[in-house]
Amino acid sequence: MKNQLLKITLIALLSSLAFANSELERKCNNGNAGSCGALGDLYRYGYGVKQDYNKAMEFYGKACEMGEAVGCSILGILYYNGEGVKHNYKKASEFYSKACEMGEAVGCNNLGYLYEFGYGVKQDYKKASEFYGKACEMGEAKGCGALGDLYYNGEGVKQDYKKTNDLWSKACEMGEAEGCSALGDLYYVMKDYNKAMEFYGKACEMGYQLGCDTYKIIKSYL
Repeated sequence: MKNQLLKITLIALLSSLAFANSELERKCNNGNAGSCGALGDLYRYGYGVKQDYNKAMEFYGKACEMGEAVGCSILGILYYNGEGVKHNYKKASEFYSKACEMGEAVGCNNLGYLYEFGYGVKQDYKKASEFYGKACEMGEAKGCGALGDLYYNGEGVKQDYKKTNDLWSKACEMGEAEGCSALGDLYYVMKDYNKAMEFYGKACEMGYQLGCDTYKIIKSYL
């Protein structure tokens, strides 16, 4: 009886997924960019359909052409990671740039990363700081953390530890574990070990292993 119920449930679920997929495709073909992006997700991860990066690229491409910034950003990620396509940092930079121009924070942050390390574009710390700054203003914690790194090292911007502290604090408050851990490093250098432990502890609570390890090391010496 249980096996029969399970079989019926699975059939119903598969039918539901097939209907949802068909409905999304209909909406996508009628010009709904969000539906195209959702189809891209389904094919990228194999949710309810056979995983197919070519189809994922196709639907993300449609979403991007319709002005869906997230679709452009994900295309950039696929080209950067080489998911279903050959690694192509130049293509990644083009799609990140398009997404960023549309106001998509992740695209701006990822474009900043490409400029910081010279992937697909000429290395340019000033441009990296510009795009990280845009991402941070849009609420992307990684952008705040990365911009803090540039101020700490004086790369593309004048070295400024106060700005570093402010940006890493902002990243940490947004839930970016590496930002919390970096703050711990800053307070450790300043010999404020209690503050350092506080931020390493926060990073650890967020699942950042380095924060946990450093917290334990400092605690063992205090």
